[in-house]
Amino acid sequence: MDNNNHIPLRTIESTPSLDNLDRICDMEEGRLSGKVFWDQAIYEQELEKIFARCWLFVAHESQLPKFGDYLTTSMGEDEVLVVRQKDASLKVFLNACPHRGNKVCFAEAGNARGFICNYHGWSFGADGGRLMGMPSPGATKKATSTNRSTVCAKPVSPPTKAWSSPPSPPTHRPWRNTSGR
Repeated sequence: MDNNNHIPLRTIESTPSLDNLDRICDMEEGRLSGKVFWDQAIYEQELEKIFARCWLFVAHESQLPKFGDYLTTSMGEDEVLVVRQKDASLKVFLNACPHRGNKVCFAEAGNARGFICNYHGWSFGADGGRLMGMPSPGATKKATSTNRSTVCAKPVSPPTKAWSSPPSPPTHRPWRNTSGR
């Protein structure tokens, strides 16, 4: 690459680090304050500076040997589905219907051909690809104006093996935990 061609770096706005961090984490003694387990400010810093920026381990590929095998886990506060695909790859999706944010899978693990939102009955294939069906096209206002081929489960990102990058923040998150931890 020519030295005159610069790749622009995307800056991420960040809240300032916590005050007195050296009192919370004593690196020389290898000790942590009990505050790290309950303090809301520390928790919010972890969500922003760790979970929202780092690749996260979500599953080992041996946990999902066959097509349709899945498990549910979390990435920070976001619940996700890790699903084995027909081509043997793994995909990670938010465990939420794109319509109202309701969970599409309540089990911890299993094998399924697809996932169904129990709010309006929208169903998605194991590939998360597109809306497979809905009980009646007039079930919701959005359903009548929605092209089924464009509605899909929200993929987290293209994972490498069973690692996944943080989910891009949706514009509307009715399922987000706002009660703290």
